[in-house]
Amino acid sequence: MEKQNILLVDDRPENLIALEAILEQPNRNLIKAHSGNEALNVLLKQDFALVLLDVQMPDMDGFEVAELMRQNPNTKTIPIIFVTAISKEQQYVFKGYEKGAVDYLFKPLEPHIISSKVTFFLELDKKNKLLKRRLEEVRKLKDDNELILKSVGEGVLGLDGDGRITFVNPAASRLLGSESEQLIDSKLKQWFFNDELGVSPFEWTGSLAHERCVSGDSFHQDGAVFAKRGEEYFPIEYTATPVFQAENKLSGAVLAFQDITARKEAERQLIQSARFDTLTGLANRSLFEKLLQKAIAQAKRAETCVSLMFLDLDRFKQVNDSLGHHVGDLLLKEVAERLKNCTREMDTVSRLGGDEFTIIIENVTDPQCAAVVAKKILNQLSEKFLLHEGDFEHEVVVGASIGIVNFPNSADDATTLLKRADIAMYHAKSQGRNNYQFFTADMQKNISRNLSLENKLRSALENNELHLVYQPQVDLNSGGVIGVEALLRWQLESGEYIPPDQFIPLAEETGLIVPIGEWITRQACQQICLWNNGPYAQKPILMSINLSVRQLSDRKVLKMIRNILRETGVKAEWLVLEITESIVMENLAEKVRILEEIQSLGISIAIDDFGTGYSSLSYVKKLPIDVLKIDREFVKDIEQDSHGEAIIRAIIAVSKSLNLKVVAEGVEEQSQTEFLQKVDCDYVQGYYFSKPLLVEDFEARFKDGWDSGAEENRVLPFRRANS
Repeated sequence: MEKQNILLVDDRPENLIALEAILEQPNRNLIKAHSGNEALNVLLKQDFALVLLDVQMPDMDGFEVAELMRQNPNTKTIPIIFVTAISKEQQYVFKGYEKGAVDYLFKPLEPHIISSKVTFFLELDKKNKLLKRRLEEVRKLKDDNELILKSVGEGVLGLDGDGRITFVNPAASRLLGSESEQLIDSKLKQWFFNDELGVSPFEWTGSLAHERCVSGDSFHQDGAVFAKRGEEYFPIEYTATPVFQAENKLSGAVLAFQDITARKEAERQLIQSARFDTLTGLANRSLFEKLLQKAIAQAKRAETCVSLMFLDLDRFKQVNDSLGHHVGDLLLKEVAERLKNCTREMDTVSRLGGDEFTIIIENVTDPQCAAVVAKKILNQLSEKFLLHEGDFEHEVVVGASIGIVNFPNSADDATTLLKRADIAMYHAKSQGRNNYQFFTADMQKNISRNLSLENKLRSALENNELHLVYQPQVDLNSGGVIGVEALLRWQLESGEYIPPDQFIPLAEETGLIVPIGEWITRQACQQICLWNNGPYAQKPILMSINLSVRQLSDRKVLKMIRNILRETGVKAEWLVLEITESIVMENLAEKVRILEEIQSLGISIAIDDFGTGYSSLSYVKKLPIDVLKIDREFVKDIEQDSHGEAIIRAIIAVSKSLNLKVVAEGVEEQSQTEFLQKVDCDYVQGYYFSKPLLVEDFEARFKDGWDSGAEENRVLPFRRANS
């Protein structure tokens, strides 16, 4: 029994293995594809009874694959069952059916259900094929003349043994653009050719079709022969069937043909979709990888260089979030055009996905040549984009971060080149964005170190390597401590301290800041409860806790805060949550809503590092905040920079008008303290008063409390704290 082909499409190998284990039977041929592009390629080569298609895949998702299948006559009737784990929402499921699905299977898969459904569609395929065979048998029973008369849709030619035309049906006359009188008695080679330019005539005698007919078999050929209509040559699909007379003697053949120009164009478009980005028309990831490998091979032979640029747009997410994905798509199209204008025709510009682009520059004589192209790109992309959406015109400004690698200096294979270009691009982002960076060995070392550090950070909580220190915040008028800021420290089991500026950004990037931030909040709340409910109950102080951008973007942040308030019994008015000014500027309305809910609990909100993000006082009134913390960059320039002093005066003046408290950070000199006192700053913190202290050191220093009335507890008069 002929095996039935089933195509399994999923980008995760473990899912393909699971499907194979459920569906494998002797009469089935399970063929696996690991991406949408691979699936489309396989579908062009083989016939399938059924396709099980994963929805979520990189580069091309299941919906796109299904849509392309339905556009191709050869694949449009193949049943598609979507296999997905992401959503059972009606709208989502309807989308799948619109794209051509006949059924949905939701992960985790039930073996019995999937087996039953697959069996049903395979049985349906068997019946369809049986019906086709029966119809074919019926057709074969018809005599030659009836076949000719009934083949109205196809061009039909009767041939004698020498390839001379003896019969022409109306469809053949129409397809060849000639009357039957012109066609009859002419040789087939006058109308059929082996090439689309009409240079090589199709000789019937000696052709494979003729040999098959002589042996008594029919012959079918698809797209390798071209027919002539006037001055036009078009591809045809034809079938040659032998005609026998009495005593089983071959008298000629019937040749049925049709114009397959439209089908070939559909196939070309299908292949185009598999190779090129549908939005921008640029090469997609699959084609890019092939072209990069080809460029490397050519460079090896010619002993030249290849430069690869990896480009990621800056601020693209803000465009999508604020103006919508449609405008984002318009921007990507415009960016693609500008990139092509910055490169030579022989260079390859590709879109890997999202806002990531690559550029292959071949025949490079000097590795620094790529820098010239990068500068040109940065200049082009820094000019404003005018994007038209209906009657609206959007003015958008973006930049780009570009990583550059060179073959063979940076790497000698395509995969490593792409990885290192990506590394260089991220280094460009870390250098302030809108610049380009060449890959260096130090970048690779930093990546390796960060990976090692990330692995250690993942286990830091379990290994009790994290702890908090507390830096006092001092009232300039009384000299007493009014609060502390909880600061995170990390000491490895080996005793090595990891600086916060190394592991905090890593925690943000990897998302580890969310569980770590929750731990910090709980620890700080427990500690302030011990202090304010214990020996220092006479004069409770505030606990300032930093809230990261990841935490503020996490929908569970409010639930986390409420849970900790309930678990620890901490009073909300003892807490100050500090955020940096830049993190609220993306999706401002949503962030304001969350901050307002936090504030409604009784917790104060402080803007940390004020002045370094957007350096604007105008938006302060939009935010639900209680405290502004002046960044240390302004404080350190007191008595050295009059502009910095003017900024501090302005911040304090605006804060007073909005009834906000002001804390100056990084105070290290007596002169700084005196200036801040003179301009009516409320509170200060810094090494001039105290370094961040462990709990036991903090309690030893303030063993009798921090009532400003007790002389021994006053941090003033000014004295430099031991560091």
